Amino acid sequence: MILYIETNLIMAIAKGQDEQAEQMLNNMPVNVDLRIPTVCYMEAIVALETERQRRNKFLENVETEIKQLKRDLTSDVSSLVSQLETLRLAYDKSLNDFEEKFVNSIILIRTKAESIELPLNSLRATFTDPILKKERQLRDDLLLQCILDDAQLHRNEQKVLLTGNSSDFGGAEVQQVLKKSGIIEYFRNTTEFLRWLQKQNISEEKT
Repeated sequence: MILYIETNLIMAIAKGQDEQAEQMLNNMPVNVDLRIPTVCYMEAIVALETERQRRNKFLENVETEIKQLKRDLTSDVSSLVSQLETLRLAYDKSLNDFEEKFVNSIILIRTKAESIELPLNSLRATFTDPILKKERQLRDDLLLQCILDDAQLHRNEQKVLLTGNSSDFGGAEVQQVLKKSGIIEYFRNTTEFLRWLQKQNISEEKT
């Protein structure tokens, strides 16, 4: 069985949004072949930069508020300032923890998953005949095209997709395209996939 994943799983592990993902990767189920487009690694780095900018902006705002409160000579704001300074330190630590988990998750997936190189057909289709037609979906469409092209090369194997990006990959049109390529199931998180896989194994044992 081929289990396709994409950038979302890297970020989900780094943010602690998929509880069983890391455990599954460290103990991959028997006969499950994990595959990911190579472009996902670059997209993950872009996502990391965006997340870093967002969090640093928040820290800058907190620092500005602390400075403004300290300039207030008519009110007792020492307690509030202390709380904000504690918040700033805790949030800064959370950013460091997130970046450490990000590095670990991207390395873990790189060691466990087989990479799908960027086919010329995928690149061409994204620009000439995209499946995801909304603005700012080019990168997601390219990931989808890579997965679909790879699925065509493995027609005789059972194929499924795991991604928490339900807004782009969970729609009826995309699901139809996936099924035409032989990707029979779509899962929003690792727990859903493992439950489904367990049912498949039980069914095989009964037969």
